[in-house]
Amino acid sequence: MIAAPFDVVWEVIRPADTMEGSKKWDKSISSYSVVKILSDDLQIARVLTHTSVLGTVAAREFLDIFYTKTTKDVELNKDQVGVINWIVARSVKYPPAGGVSKGCVRGTNHPTGYAIYVLKSDPKQTVIEAFINTDIGGLLPQRIVELAVPVQQCKYLEGVAVEACTRWQMSSAPLSM
Repeated sequence: MIAAPFDVVWEVIRPADTMEGSKKWDKSISSYSVVKILSDDLQIARVLTHTSVLGTVAAREFLDIFYTKTTKDVELNKDQVGVINWIVARSVKYPPAGGVSKGCVRGTNHPTGYAIYVLKSDPKQTVIEAFINTDIGGLLPQRIVELAVPVQQCKYLEGVAVEACTRWQMSSAPLSM
């Protein structure tokens, strides 16, 4: 749960057009680039992570297709408002994107995504539910994999929370003359 309004959180978490556009705040990745925009709600992007677990896990590269969707009038429980924004993704093979970046291992996102919604009881609280199904590839012991994926996702969601709260505070701060 993030202590910021839904619209602010959505602007932070939705797939960006460029790294500078809105992913520069994301410390969990080293690079984000759009390979192809297919429509307003569909794009192919390359995401590179940092090395992790004290350098024992090499940087990973994901080539994913991202789809965003808004569903309305959905009732999951009594405290959920009827709008849910979805980001769903999965890895793709897209030959025009070229091969794996130097120094990276190709990771695979199986169907994965986020559901973002607001609570009726507190419209300044936004919920993000993550559905992650990632194979980070390589020849790592399962124990290291089980550490690396959650650490990366926690860094990402912590970054979303910090950026959303910062933007919200800046937008609601009184202007000084």
